[in-house]
Amino acid sequence: MQCKNLILIQKKLIHVFFKRSIMDVIIQVPNIGFEEAEIIEILVNVGDIIESDQGIVTVEGQKASIEIPTTISGVVKKIFVAVGDIVIPGTEVVMITSNQKKENNNSLLKSSSLNNDDNTYHITNKFKTSIKQTNIPHLSYKTLLHASPAVRRLSRENNINLDDVKPSGPKGRILKQDVELFLKNKEVLHDNVNIKQYHQDDNDALLMKKTNINSDQFGVIESLKLSSIQKKVSINLSKSWKTIPHVTHFDEIDVTQLEKFRKKLNMNIDDNVKKITLLPFIIKSLIQSLQLFSKFNSSFDEKNNLIIFKKYINIGIAVDIEDGLTVPVLKNSEQYSIQQIAKNIDNLVENARNHTLNVSDLKGSSFTVSNLGKIGGTGFTPIINYPEVAILGLSQMCIKPIWNNDKFIPRSVIPISLTYDHRIINGLESAKFIDFLKKNISSMNFLLS
Repeated sequence: MQCKNLILIQKKLIHVFFKRSIMDVIIQVPNIGFEEAEIIEILVNVGDIIESDQGIVTVEGQKASIEIPTTISGVVKKIFVAVGDIVIPGTEVVMITSNQKKENNNSLLKSSSLNNDDNTYHITNKFKTSIKQTNIPHLSYKTLLHASPAVRRLSRENNINLDDVKPSGPKGRILKQDVELFLKNKEVLHDNVNIKQYHQDDNDALLMKKTNINSDQFGVIESLKLSSIQKKVSINLSKSWKTIPHVTHFDEIDVTQLEKFRKKLNMNIDDNVKKITLLPFIIKSLIQSLQLFSKFNSSFDEKNNLIIFKKYINIGIAVDIEDGLTVPVLKNSEQYSIQQIAKNIDNLVENARNHTLNVSDLKGSSFTVSNLGKIGGTGFTPIINYPEVAILGLSQMCIKPIWNNDKFIPRSVIPISLTYDHRIINGLESAKFIDFLKKNISSMNFLLS
């Protein structure tokens, strides 16, 4: 009898021991600097054994991406998200079954809440502290580098800066073989080639650092850090400028008749309704031009030397906001009337300036328009929004004397500038595109379709 009781007591002790030692931990999205982000990659599977600091998902928001790690070792029990999901701080990502001892996880338990019914810990927004302890850069240039902890460890062991390694994995991910190839080339070229020339983009950055002048030696200066949006825009523009051979075609569009029509149309609109500008009319005509000259609505696959023609027309609208430049996208614009285009543009611009754009609003453009009409200028050279192949710039409308074979008459004209990728588009194609756009707008034929 005593023996039976002893066995029962032992079983209870074992049950209590495992109940206290094994726990389910739910990892949530920490506060990583943007209000919402998109899951672009899931790095683990159910049943995987993972270590602390190992990446579990990669998220992208506002043109920046970051890998979210776990702060606890264990087995992946459940995944709550899928690729393409939009998440916010606090969204549950994965559940991990862990048998780490409580005394080894005091910092974790302090930032967790325990559900006594199911023995589950929830990592809350205080998980941000744990993120910093894993040396994950916070929305810096290195945020754009994707590499697993194993790859990062290999690079540290061989004193390799991952900035110098050219990625070959999906979404710019640095793979183990990329580091091994870099190491091999480094050994071969060590005596003959300056390692800074291995990757041209990084060589330029290093050269800028070496040639940076301390301006304060000449007088008083003031420094201002770039905003996160400005950093992302600068990276994208630099990539476009270094990758694409830009050529800009300048011309003017006679909008005299269109401007009269627009003013007459606005006279029939209630005073409390926003008036229609010239931009929606130009975009409507531009859509017809892109349908006829489909190469301007494409992108270039450099790796496979392919031109990717897009059957949809998504117009990016460059918008100047308080802390930088952003490009919300007018999706499937060919489906809309001029009034609908005007309304959608107004909504996108308002959301951009109120910082209420969704991540999806900033993706998928196939052609971009940069409008400086309200500011001024007679022309400029817009930089292509990579990976597109062309961009249209609009300057301020002005009155010009135009000769009509009899006399000079005043006409309303808009200076335009079409910048294109000379690898894909030649000068003749550009001239034909502009000629069609000009005639379509001047004659107002686009209103008939």
